[in-house]
Amino acid sequence: KYLYNKCDLIMVPYAEIGQLFAWRGIKTRKVIVPLGVDISKFEPTIFKAPLKKALGLDPLTKVIGFCGRVAREKDLKTLFRAFVWVKKRFKNTSLVIIGKGVESITDVVKNRQDVKLIGSTDDVVPYLQAMDIFVLPSLTETSSLATMEAMSCGVAVVTTPVGYLKTYIKDGTNGLLFPFKEPYALYRKLYVLLKNENLIKTLGENARKTITSKFTWDSTIEKVKRVIREV
Repeated sequence: KYLYNKCDLIMVPYAEIGQLFAWRGIKTRKVIVPLGVDISKFEPTIFKAPLKKALGLDPLTKVIGFCGRVAREKDLKTLFRAFVWVKKRFKNTSLVIIGKGVESITDVVKNRQDVKLIGSTDDVVPYLQAMDIFVLPSLTETSSLATMEAMSCGVAVVTTPVGYLKTYIKDGTNGLLFPFKEPYALYRKLYVLLKNENLIKTLGENARKTITSKFTWDSTIEKVKRVIREV
């Protein structure tokens, strides 16, 4: 708090963060600079099947994925429970977890043949491109760059209404939202998607449009430059 109040300016990714700072007695002027994605790097792929095969995934399966820290606030247990229900109805599905962290969280699924634990990787792009559905079951987030990157890759996303996501994700338009800690609600969202290939495609296309129109890395750079020049 002392150091923040000594600053001339604080850049925050969205308005609510600025409000939280103010409520905690941080009086420094705040400017909103949304996070951005390199849309030339995180881009959709037309041919998912060969990409899945190259990554060691069954090219005939629908891939549900998560990318991020394996931490308790990410609530991966909700995703795991929902996936168990998914497998009962959709045999040709698999779950991919990218990231590392608390091993006890992933221990419950490490022996499942239909769950692939990637761990940390220097290049998440091919894994995101191979996904059919990206899930973020988090209990707390700010902007969730991982979700933005998945959207930029044209992947249908299903998330909790957390942080800034509840603002830029419009339920049923460019993604789907489900309540916190509700594995059955998540299962129902996944069920709707897996039964409707056209919906997966539409949500993915609209997700890509959201990022390219509002959250590009180039626009973030320009806003940072402008803020620095003004200071």
